[in-house]
Amino acid sequence: MIFCISNTDFLKNTKLLIWLYCLSTVFMIFFSISAIKNWPNHWAQISIVVACMFPGLMILASSDACRNNDNSSRYDVMLILILFFLGGVNILLSEARWESLKGMGLFLMSGVWIYSVTRILFRKRFACKVFCWLCAFCFLVLIIWGGIEFYQGGGGLCQRVQLFSENPIPAGSLLILLSVGPVLLLPHVEKCWRLPLTLLLVLGGVVILLIGQRGAILALLCMLVLGGLAKFKRFWIYPVFMVLLLGLGFSYKDKLPNLYYNKLVNWESVFIRLEYYRIAYQVVKEKPVFGIGFNAPIVRFIPPDYEAKYFRSDRGFSFNSVVAGVQTFDNMALCFFAEAGSLFALTYIFLFGCLFKRSFRLVGIGFGARFYIFGIGAIVIGFAVQSLTFDSLRYPHLNWVFHSILGVLANLDGLCDKDPLRQASSPRTGSDTLLGASLNN
Repeated sequence: MIFCISNTDFLKNTKLLIWLYCLSTVFMIFFSISAIKNWPNHWAQISIVVACMFPGLMILASSDACRNNDNSSRYDVMLILILFFLGGVNILLSEARWESLKGMGLFLMSGVWIYSVTRILFRKRFACKVFCWLCAFCFLVLIIWGGIEFYQGGGGLCQRVQLFSENPIPAGSLLILLSVGPVLLLPHVEKCWRLPLTLLLVLGGVVILLIGQRGAILALLCMLVLGGLAKFKRFWIYPVFMVLLLGLGFSYKDKLPNLYYNKLVNWESVFIRLEYYRIAYQVVKEKPVFGIGFNAPIVRFIPPDYEAKYFRSDRGFSFNSVVAGVQTFDNMALCFFAEAGSLFALTYIFLFGCLFKRSFRLVGIGFGARFYIFGIGAIVIGFAVQSLTFDSLRYPHLNWVFHSILGVLANLDGLCDKDPLRQASSPRTGSDTLLGASLNN
């Protein structure tokens, strides 16, 4: 059992394992997509497997006693093992076993497995601090690289900002996820670091705007609103802000470059994604429990005589011609329920639903805890919103960072409970000091 270890001295070489995890993280963020698309097959497969499995295997090899009285860890172990079992069943029953083996195997290795690794590793406060600074560093590198790509593309008219993802859509998601580093560090670092971290977040938002994807921009707006709730509880401000922003965007939409105008104002993609809900319903109705297989093709559910309900076919091309060759639902929720199966999807949702329920119990402690939790919650929810517009967790670098963030979230209450300052007798001994200590120790 990967979680069944003692809470003290559970790793023999903690710092070494943290740096191994960091090396794997850097590889996954900057090189995993290039490896999958451009490297020879065997080299790509070996590199991805080693990067995903090596940190976890080292933790297993370095762990001592096999006991833990934490009920939440036991539940996590049980649910993770169920997910691995259901993933194996999904592969065996898939309509395209080889494709499902690659897709489901990559998802479990770079996602659920990494959550189990960080669930252990981030029990150390030093590990959480290193992870936050690593995310901030990668965030900075991607901002610089995004500026270079934008400049080389002639101001966005020829080449899109892709940020090592070979696609602008996951590029925005990657920035959203990596913003967790500056966000979590901001309240707890010395004053000299606060301005650079704030500037870093602003520049990240600018690069997301330069990417020009509706899903990423919508996710950014959701993050700003949810993050603001940690401090400002005047709810009327947020709808007013959204209306003003949308009004300004609509007024100046004609001034956008053609490449951005087509992406932000064209609504045909919205109707295509609505049509996928109908198709996913047919898949779930036919195979409700185990799905058709993760990453399995869906073309047989779109016959030549398919009549679209939402997509208009009055522009000289049909829905079938638009989605010809498409192998995905462009929606992570639909991918889970239709391809991985309802049983797998519900188990996955239950696992992380319980995680959020445990973590949000700290909201009432004080502003420090509220800021910390709402910061992670805003990023996760923003990413979830964008995941409704594309199959985000199929990308291993997004899967890795997302589940690593969940590993941080899983350890919030444990980190807090270790600090004697939890006994808040004055504002100074409240959660502001407590959570600051949890990052700085």
